[in-house]
Amino acid sequence: MIKPEVLNPGACIGIIAPSGPVTPQEIDPAITYLKKSGFNVKTGASIYKKKGYLAGEDMERLNDLHSMFMDEEVSAIFCARGGYGALRLLRLIDFELISRRPKIFLGYSDITALLNAFLIKAGLVTFHGPVLKDFFKSEGSNIPPLMDLLRDGKPPAIDLDPDMIISEGKARGILMGGNLSTFNTLIGTPYIRPLKDVILFLEDKGEAPYRVDRMLHQLIISDFFRCVRAILFGEFIDCGDVDEINSIISNIAEIIKIPVLKGLPFGHGARNIPFPVGVKVELDTSKGIYFKEPCLNFHS
Repeated sequence: MIKPEVLNPGACIGIIAPSGPVTPQEIDPAITYLKKSGFNVKTGASIYKKKGYLAGEDMERLNDLHSMFMDEEVSAIFCARGGYGALRLLRLIDFELISRRPKIFLGYSDITALLNAFLIKAGLVTFHGPVLKDFFKSEGSNIPPLMDLLRDGKPPAIDLDPDMIISEGKARGILMGGNLSTFNTLIGTPYIRPLKDVILFLEDKGEAPYRVDRMLHQLIISDFFRCVRAILFGEFIDCGDVDEINSIISNIAEIIKIPVLKGLPFGHGARNIPFPVGVKVELDTSKGIYFKEPCLNFHS
């Protein structure tokens, strides 16, 4: 796997909107925060474009993505928001460019498509975490763990509450996943494939329980699932009755017979702890979740 370099003081952060449209008012507070924190900020040429539910034409969003990876001044690329549209870019992306110019790439929700495709097609470790629009959700409590991770490259261990454990056990593998509905759209495409061992993490928002059930069953009968050694479920916001979602997860755990956790603090809820996609992780339900390696490189 290719690991980008840590985010050093004074680094330049590029901002793009590869999915849904965003307004200056929605992301200006986050940009101001980054500047006050000592970073330089560049925004994509078409970041405030709008075409229906997309942030401009496909080629405009693609050009912003490519331009940020080509820009030698840019050390990290943060996505402005999720929504929909990242999937439309996959067949157009120059993955060789991304592997030649590895950089921190951050986002979640619809950005799940890019996070996992960059890993599979370019070998790049990416980061599932807050988009700019969500920086100050939960009074900004998600920002310190994110910035700490990007500055020192060491994901924190995650302690487990007993209520999180659906099925016990130990597992190790490469961390992959993100938004369930977006991740499922990659199944059967060239942008996702079975690896030797995977710890899968999943969350969602605004999906009816029967749709969550259907997507999970589609996933477990797919070819990809033969590499999954454990599943970490985050929050399922606005997905109907919480007990019904928990029942669906418990039913999945009974079927797959691997370690399963629920209610981890990532996704569309108030907490969205950063997860590095493509990094080796070890799970022991009696101890916690431990990252076995740094997720970033340091300057020589």
